[in-house]
Amino acid sequence: AYNRLMHLRSRWVHALHLLVVQWQNQALSVRQELSAVSHAPQSDAQWAQLHADAVQWQPLAVATRQLQLCIGRLLDNQHTPPKPGELAAIGVAKAVMDHAWQHLAGSRDDLAGPAIPVKIVQLWHQQDVLVQDRQRDCNQHASAYNQAIAQFPAWLVAKIFAFQVAQTV
Repeated sequence: AYNRLMHLRSRWVHALHLLVVQWQNQALSVRQELSAVSHAPQSDAQWAQLHADAVQWQPLAVATRQLQLCIGRLLDNQHTPPKPGELAAIGVAKAVMDHAWQHLAGSRDDLAGPAIPVKIVQLWHQQDVLVQDRQRDCNQHASAYNQAIAQFPAWLVAKIFAFQVAQTV
């Protein structure tokens, strides 16, 4: 029973690590594209537009940075289950990033063109599909592990060796 629990827990931790790496890729790729969007302006009008863009994109840039910081703390200890607060911090940072994206995506296009460059929209959706796949896999492994530690005789082993319930994301 102990080996089975260790195997299931390691599969959950591995799936969680893959999800966190995918979140990091999403945040990093968005930050890189945001940097590419803010090229050096040539005229006063472009400077004004750059300032307006910076104000508009600022919440997303801050949110992606915060998510990267939370992820960095979790990746430092990737072979053990995360502490309850670590996943909660990542969940909050991810929710803030998603909210900033939704706010930005809800902004209207104007005569200068789309509010969000098409390349960034496509990149976001591609990354989001990958995140959803990894999140589903992680939650499936967490459920299998949680079911295993709830069954007899494994729950005795789980109590003796202080196995904790896996957190879903």
